[in-house]
Amino acid sequence: MKLLSFLTILMAVLYCSKSKTDNSKLGCMHCHKYKSDSIHKIGISCGVCHGGNSKSTTKEIAHKDFTPNPGDFSNVNKTCFLCHSEITQNILKSPMTTNHGMILTNRKAFLEEQHHKYTDIGKLDFQNSGADSYFSQLCASCHLGKRKKQVGEWKGYEKGGGCLACHLVYDTNSNKSHPRLQRLVDDSKCFNCHSRSSRISLNYRGWMELTYPTNQALANVLADGRKVFQGKPDIHYKAEMSCIDCHTSKEIMGTGSTKIQCTDCHKEIKILSLPTHIQTKIGNKSLSVPEIQNHYSHEIEHKNLDCQSCHSQWAPQCIGCHISYQPDLIGYNHITEKEEQGKWIEEFGEFMSELPTLGVSVNGKFKPFVPGMKLTIDTSKFYQKTTPIIEQNYFVPISPHTIGNSRDCKSCHMSPLALGYGRGIIEWTKDGKTKFYNKYDKTKGIPGDGWIQPFFQYSPDFNLSTHKENRPLNVKEQRKILKVGYCLQCHSGNSKVFKNFQDNINYTHLP
Repeated sequence: MKLLSFLTILMAVLYCSKSKTDNSKLGCMHCHKYKSDSIHKIGISCGVCHGGNSKSTTKEIAHKDFTPNPGDFSNVNKTCFLCHSEITQNILKSPMTTNHGMILTNRKAFLEEQHHKYTDIGKLDFQNSGADSYFSQLCASCHLGKRKKQVGEWKGYEKGGGCLACHLVYDTNSNKSHPRLQRLVDDSKCFNCHSRSSRISLNYRGWMELTYPTNQALANVLADGRKVFQGKPDIHYKAEMSCIDCHTSKEIMGTGSTKIQCTDCHKEIKILSLPTHIQTKIGNKSLSVPEIQNHYSHEIEHKNLDCQSCHSQWAPQCIGCHISYQPDLIGYNHITEKEEQGKWIEEFGEFMSELPTLGVSVNGKFKPFVPGMKLTIDTSKFYQKTTPIIEQNYFVPISPHTIGNSRDCKSCHMSPLALGYGRGIIEWTKDGKTKFYNKYDKTKGIPGDGWIQPFFQYSPDFNLSTHKENRPLNVKEQRKILKVGYCLQCHSGNSKVFKNFQDNINYTHLP
């Protein structure tokens, strides 16, 4: 196996080296006045990527078997793969190409988990599956396998293009010169897809979508017409760090599983420890990395909290969304790239950007959660025989990408939103019991922005998240958190009472 890999690499090197000396300057450059070494770093010839006959000075001969958009996955095996075989094989199986997770999540929301065998984006059942039909119209534009349909710069939020989606850069004079290839991908490429859904590209800059802004200034109007308002950006954004400083190539072009964790850079303070520095990949800026402070909030009582639980300054949240199918309208299928009869319509509810709810993830850690699918789906005009109205109350774990100073103790221990009850007020009686006053009306015991009923023990089989392994706080965890909140009515979060809380909890106040 190692010998085969070695031979593959050797052949690629020899191929690219040979092609570098190709006589394209007498062919392609006869008409196209580009410098090939300004396009690809090692200055390989035009024919390596574009095919055709790079020695000919006749257009008809030169452009025979010509590939205008090398990097599209329809032709990647005869372009990028020739030199980048391993990473090309990985990207073809990556979540950004297959959309496997999105397909499964949609089917769960549409109550179709058990009905379909394939999750391959090329084998979806648009005719009989509401989930697949919805996905093809409203989700599938964000997959790398989508063709780049035109030569030239992307317009607005055009997506797809395989390798070119991230690695092709148009400069200001792009109409007069060949676009260049970039190895270090800048954040603008991530923004094209990751400014929707969990909106991490917006969050990172501090841009919020708000239905009812208060004192937030308008930051921008996006290409699709959405207005975003300025909130607190992520501290790493302020430090001029890029997405690729934390997200590695093997993650992005591989499994999608995050490799770098907070503690890889931020270490605990130790005697005689040396300062930690990192260097940004774009700009080569040297940054000093602060150490984890010795504070009881980092001690054993909070050992199961993910760093983001406290250090996320806010997270995007949307409630009351409504999805319906209109058979008389014309929709666009992003997979077939054709118009089709029938269109899925999304009507948005209320957008908010506040501190997130807390839940427990698959690894047992407390993490930020937000309403992922707190919505109504009307399938009555798509299906012939099925449940016409589907109501879901799914919350999902999120990495908000809004890291900053920690939230204070009261924002968790005295917050019904943090506990999953929804926005409102908690009051304590003299005997330590709690009363909740919700902001939004309740349906089936749960408010419009809530996740769970207080102190209700849900069955382990009862799904409250898009992933079975994730869950809301159980009754024991809720009571433990609120017990601290009871004390916070009088004691500040920095009180020594909380340093040895288990010992002090039995203290009886004098009358």
